[in-house]
Amino acid sequence: MDDMLLVVNDKEIIQDLKTQFSSKFDMKDLGAKNYILGVEIKRDWGKRKLWLNQMNYVETILQKFNMDDSKLVKVPILVGVKLSTEKCPKT
Repeated sequence: MDDMLLVVNDKEIIQDLKTQFSSKFDMKDLGAKNYILGVEIKRDWGKRKLWLNQMNYVETILQKFNMDDSKLVKVPILVGVKLSTEKCPKT
């Protein structure tokens, strides 16, 4: 495995996981990332918010297949819809 991203809300858990992994594998801790595996990561530490964005990846794929001049179309989700764990199925 080349890349791994740990996402938890407790710094002690992250440190414990890093200690366990480093005892079994040769690894480097590169700290907080802003970009990994084609995904841009933005954070608001104060509000405990996280945003993931793949716009650069999408643009690269569109260029690769000569579709970067394609027209925009609507997606089947309303603008402004807020997704949350409360809206996830419970079963």
